[in-house]
Amino acid sequence: RYYRLGCRKGPGPACNMLAADYVRSGTAESIEIAAGLYEQGCRRGDQAACTALADATFEHRMGSGFLALATSLYRAACEAGYGDGCLGLGNLARNGATEAGLPGEAPGLFAAGCNMGSGQSCYAAGAMYLVGVEVPADASVALSWFTKGCSEGSARACVGAAIASRLLPEAPNAGAAVSHLWIEQARAIDPAEPLLTMFEDWVAAGASPEELVVQASPLK
Repeated sequence: RYYRLGCRKGPGPACNMLAADYVRSGTAESIEIAAGLYEQGCRRGDQAACTALADATFEHRMGSGFLALATSLYRAACEAGYGDGCLGLGNLARNGATEAGLPGEAPGLFAAGCNMGSGQSCYAAGAMYLVGVEVPADASVALSWFTKGCSEGSARACVGAAIASRLLPEAPNAGAAVSHLWIEQARAIDPAEPLLTMFEDWVAAGASPEELVVQASPLK
Protein backbone atom coordinates (compact mmCIF):
# COMPACT_ATOMS: atom_id res chain seq x y z
CA ARG A 1 0.00 0.00 0.00
CA TYR A 2 2.75 2.45 0.93
CA TYR A 3 4.85 1.52 -2.11
CA ARG A 4 1.81 2.20 -4.30
CA LEU A 5 1.24 5.56 -2.63
CA GLY A 6 4.90 6.47 -3.00
CA CYS A 7 4.88 5.45 -6.65
CA ARG A 8 1.92 7.71 -7.34
CA LYS A 9 3.36 10.74 -5.59
CA GLY A 10 7.09 10.30 -5.29
CA PRO A 11 10.27 9.27 -7.09
CA GLY A 12 10.99 6.09 -9.02
CA PRO A 13 12.36 3.84 -6.24
CA ALA A 14 8.90 3.40 -4.73
CA CYS A 15 7.67 2.16 -8.12
CA ASN A 16 10.63 -0.22 -8.25
CA MET A 17 9.83 -1.73 -4.87
CA LEU A 18 6.20 -2.18 -5.83
CA ALA A 19 7.20 -3.71 -9.17
CA ALA A 20 9.56 -6.15 -7.45
CA ASP A 21 6.62 -7.48 -5.43
CA TYR A 22 4.70 -8.14 -8.66
CA VAL A 23 7.73 -9.81 -10.28
CA ARG A 24 8.02 -12.22 -7.36
CA SER A 25 4.52 -13.54 -8.02
CA GLY A 26 5.75 -14.74 -11.42
CA THR A 27 2.49 -14.65 -13.39
CA ALA A 28 2.32 -13.15 -16.88
CA GLU A 29 -0.19 -10.56 -15.69
CA SER A 30 1.98 -9.51 -12.76
CA ILE A 31 5.03 -9.16 -15.04
CA GLU A 32 3.05 -6.80 -17.28
CA ILE A 33 2.05 -4.74 -14.25
CA ALA A 34 5.65 -4.66 -13.04
CA ALA A 35 6.84 -3.47 -16.45
CA GLY A 36 4.34 -0.62 -16.31
CA LEU A 37 5.59 0.39 -12.88
CA TYR A 38 9.21 0.27 -14.01
CA GLU A 39 8.24 2.43 -16.97
CA GLN A 40 6.76 5.03 -14.61
CA GLY A 41 9.98 5.18 -12.64
CA CYS A 42 12.05 5.29 -15.83
CA ARG A 43 10.06 8.26 -17.14
CA ARG A 44 10.97 10.08 -13.95
CA GLY A 45 14.65 9.60 -14.66
CA ASP A 46 15.34 6.64 -12.37
CA GLN A 47 17.98 4.66 -14.27
CA ALA A 48 17.53 1.65 -11.97
CA ALA A 49 13.91 1.50 -13.13
CA CYS A 50 14.98 1.84 -16.79
CA THR A 51 17.41 -1.05 -16.36
CA ALA A 52 14.82 -3.19 -14.57
CA LEU A 53 12.39 -2.47 -17.41
CA ALA A 54 15.06 -3.57 -19.91
CA ASP A 55 15.63 -6.75 -17.88
CA ALA A 56 11.92 -7.57 -17.86
CA THR A 57 11.49 -6.69 -21.53
CA PHE A 58 14.33 -8.97 -22.61
CA GLU A 59 13.75 -11.84 -20.19
CA HIS A 60 10.04 -12.11 -20.92
CA ARG A 61 10.29 -11.24 -24.67
CA MET A 62 7.76 -8.44 -24.27
CA GLY A 63 6.64 -7.38 -27.75
CA SER A 64 8.03 -7.96 -31.23
CA GLY A 65 10.71 -5.30 -30.77
CA PHE A 66 11.76 -6.45 -27.29
CA LEU A 67 15.46 -6.73 -28.15
CA ALA A 68 15.71 -3.25 -29.66
CA LEU A 69 13.82 -1.75 -26.72
CA ALA A 70 15.94 -3.53 -24.12
CA THR A 71 19.11 -2.45 -25.92
CA SER A 72 18.06 1.19 -26.07
CA LEU A 73 17.14 1.22 -22.38
CA TYR A 74 20.42 -0.39 -21.34
CA ARG A 75 22.43 1.96 -23.56
CA ALA A 76 20.67 5.08 -22.25
CA ALA A 77 21.25 3.98 -18.64
CA CYS A 78 24.89 3.19 -19.36
CA GLU A 79 25.44 6.56 -21.04
CA ALA A 80 23.76 8.24 -18.06
CA GLY A 81 26.40 6.70 -15.78
CA TYR A 82 24.39 3.81 -14.32
CA GLY A 83 26.70 0.79 -14.22
CA ASP A 84 24.06 -1.93 -14.39
CA GLY A 85 22.95 -0.45 -17.71
CA CYS A 86 26.44 -1.13 -19.08
CA LEU A 87 26.22 -4.63 -17.60
CA GLY A 88 22.99 -5.35 -19.46
CA LEU A 89 24.35 -3.93 -22.70
CA GLY A 90 27.54 -5.97 -22.33
CA ASN A 91 25.60 -9.17 -21.69
CA LEU A 92 23.56 -8.63 -24.86
CA ALA A 93 26.68 -7.94 -26.91
CA ARG A 94 28.49 -10.95 -25.48
CA ASN A 95 25.56 -13.19 -26.37
CA GLY A 96 25.53 -12.04 -29.99
CA ALA A 97 22.89 -9.29 -30.03
CA THR A 98 24.37 -7.07 -32.73
CA GLU A 99 22.06 -4.21 -31.73
CA ALA A 100 24.08 -3.93 -28.53
CA GLY A 101 27.50 -4.27 -30.16
CA LEU A 102 30.06 -6.89 -31.05
CA PRO A 103 31.05 -9.61 -28.55
CA GLY A 104 34.52 -8.08 -28.37
CA GLU A 105 33.01 -4.89 -26.96
CA ALA A 106 31.59 -6.68 -23.91
CA PRO A 107 34.75 -6.51 -21.74
CA GLY A 108 34.92 -2.74 -22.21
CA LEU A 109 31.25 -2.35 -21.32
CA PHE A 110 31.68 -4.46 -18.20
CA ALA A 111 34.76 -2.47 -17.22
CA ALA A 112 32.85 0.78 -17.70
CA GLY A 113 29.99 -0.49 -15.56
CA CYS A 114 32.42 -1.61 -12.88
CA ASN A 115 34.02 1.83 -12.78
CA MET A 116 30.55 3.29 -12.29
CA GLY A 117 30.12 1.21 -9.15
CA SER A 118 28.30 -1.88 -10.45
CA GLY A 119 29.68 -4.86 -8.54
CA GLN A 120 28.07 -7.31 -10.96
CA SER A 121 29.79 -5.55 -13.87
CA CYS A 122 33.10 -6.02 -12.06
CA TYR A 123 32.28 -9.70 -11.70
CA ALA A 124 31.47 -9.99 -15.40
CA ALA A 125 34.72 -8.25 -16.38
CA GLY A 126 36.72 -10.51 -14.08
CA ALA A 127 34.98 -13.63 -15.37
CA MET A 128 35.95 -12.86 -18.95
CA TYR A 129 39.61 -12.60 -17.97
CA LEU A 130 39.41 -15.66 -15.76
CA VAL A 131 38.06 -17.83 -18.58
CA GLY A 132 39.70 -16.01 -21.49
CA VAL A 133 36.61 -14.94 -23.47
CA GLU A 134 37.24 -12.11 -25.94
CA VAL A 135 40.36 -11.25 -23.89
CA PRO A 136 43.52 -13.19 -22.98
CA ALA A 137 43.06 -15.40 -19.93
CA ASP A 138 44.81 -13.67 -17.02
CA ALA A 139 44.01 -14.67 -13.44
CA SER A 140 45.80 -11.65 -11.98
CA VAL A 141 43.71 -9.21 -14.04
CA ALA A 142 40.59 -11.21 -13.18
CA LEU A 143 41.47 -10.98 -9.50
CA SER A 144 41.74 -7.18 -9.70
CA TRP A 145 38.26 -6.89 -11.20
CA PHE A 146 36.80 -9.37 -8.73
CA THR A 147 38.42 -7.48 -5.85
CA LYS A 148 36.78 -4.25 -6.96
CA GLY A 149 33.44 -6.00 -7.39
CA CYS A 150 33.66 -7.50 -3.93
CA SER A 151 34.33 -4.04 -2.49
CA GLU A 152 31.20 -2.82 -4.32
CA GLY A 153 29.10 -5.42 -2.52
CA SER A 154 28.89 -8.28 -5.03
CA ALA A 155 29.04 -11.62 -3.23
CA ARG A 156 29.58 -13.34 -6.58
CA ALA A 157 32.64 -11.18 -7.23
CA CYS A 158 34.02 -12.18 -3.82
CA VAL A 159 33.68 -15.84 -4.84
CA GLY A 160 35.35 -15.01 -8.15
CA ALA A 161 38.25 -13.52 -6.19
CA ALA A 162 38.50 -16.73 -4.17
CA ILE A 163 38.72 -18.79 -7.36
CA ALA A 164 41.25 -16.44 -9.01
CA SER A 165 43.40 -16.34 -5.88
CA ARG A 166 43.73 -20.12 -5.96
CA LEU A 167 45.21 -19.82 -9.44
CA LEU A 168 47.91 -17.46 -8.13
CA PRO A 169 49.28 -19.33 -5.09
CA GLU A 170 52.68 -17.58 -5.22
CA ALA A 171 51.35 -14.04 -5.58
CA PRO A 172 50.80 -11.61 -2.69
CA ASN A 173 47.26 -11.67 -1.35
CA ALA A 174 46.54 -14.97 -3.08
CA GLY A 175 46.48 -18.70 -2.40
CA ALA A 176 44.16 -21.09 -0.60
CA ALA A 177 44.36 -19.33 2.77
CA VAL A 178 43.45 -15.97 1.26
CA SER A 179 40.61 -17.52 -0.73
CA HIS A 180 38.97 -18.41 2.57
CA LEU A 181 38.88 -14.71 3.47
CA TRP A 182 37.13 -13.90 0.18
CA ILE A 183 34.56 -16.60 0.91
CA GLU A 184 33.93 -15.11 4.34
CA GLN A 185 33.28 -11.74 2.70
CA ALA A 186 30.91 -13.35 0.20
CA ARG A 187 29.03 -15.05 3.01
CA ALA A 188 28.73 -11.77 4.91
CA ILE A 189 27.28 -10.02 1.86
CA ASP A 190 24.88 -12.73 0.70
CA PRO A 191 24.94 -16.20 2.26
CA ALA A 192 22.42 -17.36 -0.37
CA GLU A 193 24.71 -16.61 -3.35
CA PRO A 194 24.56 -19.85 -5.44
CA LEU A 195 28.20 -19.68 -6.56
CA LEU A 196 29.24 -19.57 -2.90
CA THR A 197 27.61 -22.93 -2.19
CA MET A 198 29.06 -24.47 -5.33
CA PHE A 199 32.55 -23.24 -4.48
CA GLU A 200 32.41 -24.71 -0.99
CA ASP A 201 31.14 -28.05 -2.33
CA TRP A 202 33.92 -28.23 -4.92
CA VAL A 203 36.63 -27.39 -2.41
CA ALA A 204 35.27 -30.04 -0.04
CA ALA A 205 35.42 -32.54 -2.90
CA GLY A 206 39.05 -31.63 -3.61
CA ALA A 207 38.50 -29.95 -6.99
CA SER A 208 41.55 -28.22 -8.48
CA PRO A 209 41.51 -24.46 -9.17
CA GLU A 210 41.39 -25.17 -12.90
CA GLU A 211 38.33 -27.37 -12.39
CA LEU A 212 36.68 -24.58 -10.42
CA VAL A 213 37.14 -22.19 -13.32
CA VAL A 214 35.56 -24.60 -15.80
CA GLN A 215 32.71 -25.79 -13.60
CA ALA A 216 31.73 -22.42 -12.20
CA SER A 217 30.69 -21.15 -15.67
CA PRO A 218 31.34 -17.67 -14.25
CA LEU A 219 29.91 -15.83 -17.23
CA LYS A 220 26.36 -17.00 -16.44
